[in-house]
Amino acid sequence: MSTDPTKAALTFFGHWNTGHIDEAIAMLSEEVLYDNVPFPNIVGRENVRKFHRDFGIGTTFTVDWTVTQIAAAGNVVLNERLDVFLHGIHPSKAAGFWAPRVVTSVHGDR
Repeated sequence: MSTDPTKAALTFFGHWNTGHIDEAIAMLSEEVLYDNVPFPNIVGRENVRKFHRDFGIGTTFTVDWTVTQIAAAGNVVLNERLDVFLHGIHPSKAAGFWAPRVVTSVHGDR
């Protein structure tokens, strides 16, 4: 895994976008504090995995998270994304629906 915080964040999002959920979750520390607005904070890697599984990411929904801006200060990464949640078949196959939203998020070690 890259030690460059912006590359690590982009790799993390890339795993989600390609359906490699286990690889994305594996990048989190065991005791991660996962703050996914507007949902309550989640503590612990396995709780994050359960949240996404229960939400349907990777099964009911796939995601396309496009980072539009990214910057780092030390080990803290700030990014702005366009998050698209795809329900059903990918839009390139002309079925399902899109649920896009613009997101700003911060990532880093405590």
